[in-house]
Amino acid sequence: MDAARPTIQGRRQGKPGASLPTTDVRAWAAGPGAAGSEAHGRARPRATALSPVRLLDEVRRTPSLYLVLAVLLVVAAWMRLRDPACTIFLYDQARDLIVLHDLVHLDRLPLLGPEVSTGGYLGPAMYYLLAPLAALSLAPEVMVLAFAASNIAAIVIAFAVCRRYFGARSGVVAATLLGFDAYAISSSRAIWNPYLLPLVSALLLLAVLRVVVETEWRWLPVVALCLALLPQLHLTAGVHLLALLPEILELPCLRRPPRRQLALAVACAAAMLLPLALFELRSGFANLRAIVAGVRGVARIGVPLPANLGALYAQNLL
Repeated sequence: MDAARPTIQGRRQGKPGASLPTTDVRAWAAGPGAAGSEAHGRARPRATALSPVRLLDEVRRTPSLYLVLAVLLVVAAWMRLRDPACTIFLYDQARDLIVLHDLVHLDRLPLLGPEVSTGGYLGPAMYYLLAPLAALSLAPEVMVLAFAASNIAAIVIAFAVCRRYFGARSGVVAATLLGFDAYAISSSRAIWNPYLLPLVSALLLLAVLRVVVETEWRWLPVVALCLALLPQLHLTAGVHLLALLPEILELPCLRRPPRRQLALAVACAAAMLLPLALFELRSGFANLRAIVAGVRGVARIGVPLPANLGALYAQNLL
């Protein structure tokens, strides 16, 4: 195992590859010679980054492994990108394209996103993320290709995370599991807000580990952005957040981040949540109450939303 690469397995007495409890990851990640609490605040060596030179060197040492990865990515991309016209296009997809059309061409800024089946609405973050692409084309095939590309990017990030902390073989295994999962393939070939979850979740995992394990505060705004974006894509995002809860709870235990990075993180989260927050303030949090009621089982699928919320949705545009 490469001694310069940060790894969850850790070191003991400065020797790479030895087992070490994961709670001591930051202590050894600062490098040999770091001791006690000083290791928690020390910057990580540049050698931990995957530079093009190191990548080429690793490819030369294990060419067969990276050949397998290349074939895997090509096949996974082909299964996701081929024939984008062969996709589902129902009410949800038509609604999203209409909202994007109004946003781009009529300057109607949505404050709410897709409807939740049990009551209430998600945030409109997906619409603003897709707006630049919608300005170029509103063709359903183009949107399908964008969702497929986001799923391919999630595969690459999954490989990068596992390779960085567990080795290249683990990265190939992770990329294989995600690249050839039947549901991952089918869910990457349609326009639907939950289908952006793999990319955002993988990016959040990478950013959280870079902050917690390596104290790279430049990734803190990415953490804030993903945390604000996930709940606006689907309510099941809570499951993704629970999986990362131990790492997220460790963030306040680290040394105080630079003010610039902290301010940027707060600004990113605020910008992502601003439209939904405006609607909640205007409506007296009617949407939030409807979502909570649905989650608690008070609302039922097929039962109309509260009259005040339905009326407010008609005025949800700026």
